[in-house]
Amino acid sequence: MFKAAASIYGAATQLLYGGLDCSALLLLNFFRLIEVMNLLSKSGGIHETHMATNNPISNFLFNKQLRPTLHWHSSIGLNWDALTRRFDSVELSNSVVEKVLLELKEPIDAKRALGFFHWSAHQMHFKHGTSSYCIAIHILVRAKLIKDARVLLESALTQSVSGNSSRFLIIDSLLGSYRSTNSIPFVFDLLIQTYSKLRMIDVAFDVCQYLDEHGFTPSVISYNTLIHVVQKSDQTTLVWKIYEHMIQKRTFPNEVTIRIMISALCKEGKLQEFVDILDSIHGKRCSPTVIVNTCLIFRILEEGRVEEGIVLLKRLLQKNMILDTISYSLIIYARVKLGSLDSAWEVYEEMLKRGFHANSFIYTLFIAAHFKEGRIEGAIGLMQEMENTGLKPYNETFNHLIMGCSKAGRSEESLKFCEKMVEMGLVPSCLAFNEMVGKLCEAGNMKRADEMLTVLLD
Repeated sequence: MFKAAASIYGAATQLLYGGLDCSALLLLNFFRLIEVMNLLSKSGGIHETHMATNNPISNFLFNKQLRPTLHWHSSIGLNWDALTRRFDSVELSNSVVEKVLLELKEPIDAKRALGFFHWSAHQMHFKHGTSSYCIAIHILVRAKLIKDARVLLESALTQSVSGNSSRFLIIDSLLGSYRSTNSIPFVFDLLIQTYSKLRMIDVAFDVCQYLDEHGFTPSVISYNTLIHVVQKSDQTTLVWKIYEHMIQKRTFPNEVTIRIMISALCKEGKLQEFVDILDSIHGKRCSPTVIVNTCLIFRILEEGRVEEGIVLLKRLLQKNMILDTISYSLIIYARVKLGSLDSAWEVYEEMLKRGFHANSFIYTLFIAAHFKEGRIEGAIGLMQEMENTGLKPYNETFNHLIMGCSKAGRSEESLKFCEKMVEMGLVPSCLAFNEMVGKLCEAGNMKRADEMLTVLLD
């Protein structure tokens, strides 16, 4: 009789639901019947008239399949256990489960979808695949049942790791069912945040980039969550890589992002270094945002990615996330990094014509470049010019002068710069001092070297 009913039901299904097969429709109707009858029970009674419709096919299905179940409910009560007994002999498939879930995709049915998901797993011992997990997650996120969606996501991600699945298995499945569930972009933010919570940070960043390739941009909150976890994990290089990616994709940082990046700078011991650099460029303290963005550009240029650095610098300048004076100085720094002193000097002179004012950082940069190319007189001349314009040399300026003069065999000048540096309350680097002392000893001037060492120790 069940087979005959199923046959009739299947024919009617084609008229009513198109592609929804008989097993899925039966499950869906029984599932909804439980909800309706439980509700009616609470309101004072269950009557067959509650189930009547104006649709002749629906009435036919009701009379042939659901009316007996109604009488069954009246005698023994209809609940999840009853549903399990009714379908005890039915073997669920991925296709059936997914079709039922898709029939319950609207926000009003989201809790029913979750109930069915758990019932099929716990009562019917159905092992949900990635696809059914993702469909259920889409439904819950769209209905704003975020806690429930997060639980399913954590379960799916944990299973994918234990099963050694592809790192893009979950995201591919979510992208594949995105339209059929009428989902919303926040589902991808929740995915990244969940990856971060589980400390699957490498995969999380890969997924961020993968989403960009497929037209979805994670929110700044998702990036903040990821960066925070990465920073706590002491993966400094990855922190800056993610931050750079944000700017490239025009997801600009907020105050929370900047606080996290400042913490990263503190942790690697470079905050004071960049504060000092900006003091030498701008002459006064800069905002945390400017400090972080200056550090980002420096890192890119130091890695030799000059063109990428310039492109990103222009984007930051357009968004007023870095100051003009700093931008000009970094452009000259980039030119020097490319190894062309003359070209860098031409850019510098052009900027002076446009109203750019020289600073201690630029002079120090050119002094180092002159020494590197063996232009000793030019480097010493720049130091004199720098002082004449009222600019103050700093540690790095003197270190370049001490080392440059020592390597050029001009030990006396090197010593004079070292003495001047100490008079200003500055201390030479170990590298610069050792270079100077070595050259003084080679020249037989060990007494002067010893005197300078005594001064520094005092």
